Amino acid sequence: MQWTKWDGLEIFVHCLMHSLPTFTVYLNYATPSKKHRCILHILQIAILFLGCCLMLLFKAPVSEDIAALDRNTLVLIGEFFSMPFQPETLGIMLIAGLFSAGARKAMRWLFFSYHAPSDQPP
Repeated sequence: MQWTKWDGLEIFVHCLMHSLPTFTVYLNYATPSKKHRCILHILQIAILFLGCCLMLLFKAPVSEDIAALDRNTLVLIGEFFSMPFQPETLGIMLIAGLFSAGARKAMRWLFFSYHAPSDQPP
């Protein structure tokens, strides 16, 4: 157990040499930039919103003949919380969430999984 005889600085230096953070600069891994990560996030949110549009397939349990301009804001908020719960909501949330996360992972894998070996010239 040689490492127990080292002081804290020497353990830190050995751990740093083991991880070699400067070596990863020279590897040719495709990583998404901040702009690409933002686009991937916007893609995930857009797919999530489109997936949530599946709720339009189900019939609403309350009357939809309401003119929002004729009602007070507090009445509309109260109706939102007093509406009956639809169990289809949980299924749609689960399906849309999983599909959007899967699409994001698939796009990240498709566009950013390329690896060029560092020992081969371009």
